[in-house]
Amino acid sequence: MQRKLLAGLYGRRLSYGTVERYLTSINIAAELGFTSFEIGSVSKLAKRLSDASKGNGQTLAIPQALAAQIYAYAINKVEMWHQRKEELSIYFHDYISLVEQEKSFEHFRVFFDASDFLSPDIRPNQKTNKYGSKSVTALYNDILIACGTVIGAVSGMRMTEWFELDADSYQVEKYKGITHHILVGKTSKLNSGIPTRHAWVTAPIARLAIELLTAITHARRERILATSNVEASNGSHKKAEKLKDISQCLFLSLGIEGKALTLSNTALRKAMKRLVESCPNDDGTTGARLREEHLEEFKVLNRDNSDAVLVGEYWPLLTHQFRRTFAVFLIRNGFGSFIQVKEQFAHANISMSIWYGRNADVAITLDLAQDSEIQAEIAEMNALLMTDVAEQIFLGDAPISGGGGKRIRDQIGNGNIVFESREEVEAAIKSGSLTIIDNGHSLCLNPKCSRLDCTIDPAVNAVTCNHDVIMPLHANKRVELRERLINRHKNAIEAGLKQPNLITKTLIGIRACEQVLREHNIPFEPYGQLIEVTRG
Repeated sequence: MQRKLLAGLYGRRLSYGTVERYLTSINIAAELGFTSFEIGSVSKLAKRLSDASKGNGQTLAIPQALAAQIYAYAINKVEMWHQRKEELSIYFHDYISLVEQEKSFEHFRVFFDASDFLSPDIRPNQKTNKYGSKSVTALYNDILIACGTVIGAVSGMRMTEWFELDADSYQVEKYKGITHHILVGKTSKLNSGIPTRHAWVTAPIARLAIELLTAITHARRERILATSNVEASNGSHKKAEKLKDISQCLFLSLGIEGKALTLSNTALRKAMKRLVESCPNDDGTTGARLREEHLEEFKVLNRDNSDAVLVGEYWPLLTHQFRRTFAVFLIRNGFGSFIQVKEQFAHANISMSIWYGRNADVAITLDLAQDSEIQAEIAEMNALLMTDVAEQIFLGDAPISGGGGKRIRDQIGNGNIVFESREEVEAAIKSGSLTIIDNGHSLCLNPKCSRLDCTIDPAVNAVTCNHDVIMPLHANKRVELRERLINRHKNAIEAGLKQPNLITKTLIGIRACEQVLREHNIPFEPYGQLIEVTRG
């Protein structure tokens, strides 16, 4: 029996992680006395029985052309379904009602004939599938996954973070005249599994996805909320609160196939597989496959898993790939730095952000070799944007601070003109002698700076880098940062926190913010706490 079991695992060509979980379950069963079959070294045996070609597909970055094909298809589906979102909302509501009322097959036949959401060839018949549950559930899940794909593509959100989105998650904010599209939800990665509020910058298409999800899950959310109210009236308040929280989720199961309240991993993977396999190609065929023209880029981006997908195979789409692909795309195309990835992904430290964006630098070289004309246009655009900023610094009269800002203003004040015209600024940028990188809280003008290991966190350090320039935009950010630090300091004092170094660093951060506000003539009321020096 043991040999047959192990041979069965080996024959199924499963990944290492899946085999490891099976073997661990066998050991748990042995510990509980259900079997005498106990495995000594789970990891070693899992390595022997697993298929080495099936690595961790979640960490793969999708080649850009392939990602564009899959994402465009998902966007098209979302746009198409969004136009009929009210009809779909009623469709799923009425279907669930028919199932709950245990209506006859004739009622279901009339229901399916009244709409065109399912083609006639996959509608149920009396002999095979009385209720049509598999077909309707598949349609419902396909809509969920198209929306999830769009959200993942334009935000890099984790799948677990999708489940924290609600009907009001898509928001538009204006700052300094610039419109920002964001998704507001929760992430539990940084807080020991407890969800905390977070916002992700996104694209306007996310609005359609959220609105479509809100419409099709309406019936399920109503029912779960009703169940919550029943539990509360019966005195089960803890269960009621949990159900009430779940009723806000936009990735609920349809509730017909299986008992899970939210979309299961199995249903998710099946829907993603259908999405990939139905994706249209330019030649009239269907299926997003790894092609010969993708291969070099695929191996560059996924050097640790370069054999994970073979040419001609369907792309093994998984949710975490959206995250890795987003990070690589951002870095590769010069739309942001690892610091922006860290903020977007709510990473605790930048090393994880670097891991997500790994091999993007090699992909840049590949791009330069393959698309020199496009890269030249991007470089020209970046140079133009950099010139605009540099012109404000060297030729404008806006207040600037920071080590580099003070040095530039002192030079100009002493008659030492660095640049006399915009043309000179542009020439310096194109030659590489002047670079400008926005690290989120200041501008760095050092062309030799590694950017990552020299960045000074203004929240805990008053030291200013000799190459930093703080513009009015960055100074205004210090207002909110200062408020957060003051609240952090007050809470630490009220709680009697016995960590003087941490408290002092927070206070230094407040003083650093106030110094910047002072230099930019931004009014504020100085924080009254003094920095205490404890002598041993």
